[in-house]
Amino acid sequence: MKDIISKHYKQTQGAEEHPTLYLSRNRPYHIDYCYVSADMAEKLESVEIGDFDFWAKI
Repeated sequence: MKDIISKHYKQTQGAEEHPTLYLSRNRPYHIDYCYVSADMAEKLESVEIGDFDFWAKI
């Protein structure tokens, strides 16, 4: 299994810069919940996470 967010943004797993969890506006976290098979990771074309304002509306 491959973490596709780290792969797409070319960041070391554990040192990601994109928050994926917002428990509050002032404290974003990055949690790796987006894993795919190595086969599928090679076919990856894009990844979009969104930001707090987008997800807070949902």
